[in-house]
This record gives sequence, C-alpha cells and structure tokens, in this order.
Amino acid sequence: MKIEYVAPITMVGGYGEAARGTALALLRAGHEVQVRDPIDGYKEAPNTAGQLSEILDRAHSFQKPDLQIVHAMPPAWSVHLRRGTPFIGLTAWETDRLPHRWLRWIDDARPQDIWVPTTFCADVFRASGLGSRYPITVIPHPHDCDRILSAGAAPLDLAQHGVAPDHKVVLFVGQWNARKNPEAAFAAFARTFSRGDKVSLILKTWPPDDFRGGTTEARAWVSKQIHRLRSAYGERHAHVVGIVESLGFTDLM
Repeated sequence: MKIEYVAPITMVGGYGEAARGTALALLRAGHEVQVRDPIDGYKEAPNTAGQLSEILDRAHSFQKPDLQIVHAMPPAWSVHLRRGTPFIGLTAWETDRLPHRWLRWIDDARPQDIWVPTTFCADVFRASGLGSRYPITVIPHPHDCDRILSAGAAPLDLAQHGVAPDHKVVLFVGQWNARKNPEAAFAAFARTFSRGDKVSLILKTWPPDDFRGGTTEARAWVSKQIHRLRSAYGERHAHVVGIVESLGFTDLM
C-alpha cells in the first residue's frame, strides 16, 4: 500500500519518538511510505541518526497515496489532509476528557479512523461522543526493538543529579504544564513516600511554552517549582529532583 505519513520525525520529544517508530514500522511491514514532516524550526532530535537514515533511505515519493496518516493533534489534521484520499488521524491525550474544541476540529477533518496508543485514550475519545461517529482503534506506539537491544547503554549517572545510589527511582517525563501535570505526580509521590523511604522522584521536564530562557534559567525555574511544592507538602518529602537537560537515547535507557 502507498501511504503518505505526515509526522514530526525530526522533533525532540514524545511525538517525534513515536513518529519515528511508526514510520519504521510501516516501512518494515512492506508498505511504500512517503514521509512529510510538517514542522519547521525544530532541530533534529539527538541520537536519531540511525532511525532517520533508514526512514529517509527507504521512503518513497508519489503523487497519489492510497492512504494518508496524519500524526498530530487534531487542530493540524485538516491543514495537512488530502481531500479525496482515505485519511487516518493519529494522536494521543493525557487526561480523562478531551478539549471541547477537539471535537469540532475532528469533525472538520472527518477521518476514516482515529488511532490512539492506549485503551485509556480510546475510552476517553469514545466518552466524548466521537465513538458514535468514527472508528477508534488502539495502535500502540511502535518501538524500534533492534535499536533498543543494540544500544549497549550504560545507566545514567543519577548521583550527578542528586539521587542517592541506593534509591529506587520514580520517573516522570513531560513538560511542566496542566496537560502533563507534574504537580499531580509530585502530590501522588508525597502521599506515598516520605523522607525515610529510599525512593526518589525524578521530574524530567521543561518549563511551559511561554518560558523564555536557556538550560540554566530552566533549571532555576524548575527548582523553584519543586521548592514551592515541598513547602506545600512539607519538607519531609525531600527526595525530588528535576532534570531539564536534553538527554540522548542512550542516557534515557
């Protein structure tokens, strides 16, 4: 099948990682895939050269795909879809209800199918009423297992980030915003563990979209938020650290 896959394959972050995995999965399944990255202004994600090289080396070019998959939030679906070509919208969402505007954007695009990565997402989409209008299919994010198994990564030196070597680690990854909700992760951790427990919470995060500054300023901003939450929940919940630096694939392993 000839598939046009519109997705941010060079993007840093979760959407980019999922996009690269999905592109490789489609190619390795034997489909002819034309890849179109709609995002300008993003630098290439670190440690993805092997993935990107395979995607770009194997990608095709054609005028009339049999199917189009747009991997993005619904506001972008109508912008990129090809009218008259069967279309699948691929996206994800974190909370137990969709933004009301999403329903209008999805209806404007009228996908033949909506792909989401988890049963939780599917239940949320169906509860919004979309399940009566569109098929909603769970397609877990593909992972490049060959890459993972061959990475030979050494564990990240957590001591340099202030984590005691004998601690178990709870990891949160996501931007500091209402959707990702690191404050809820902090609250759950604070209710479950105390200073006497050999457990640390790592918030691998970055300030909100309206933040202006580099890594140094971001580190100070996140430290301030952690201090605020510690004050709210009590200093006994001290085993919480923030990491704002970009980590490559082998570091995250």
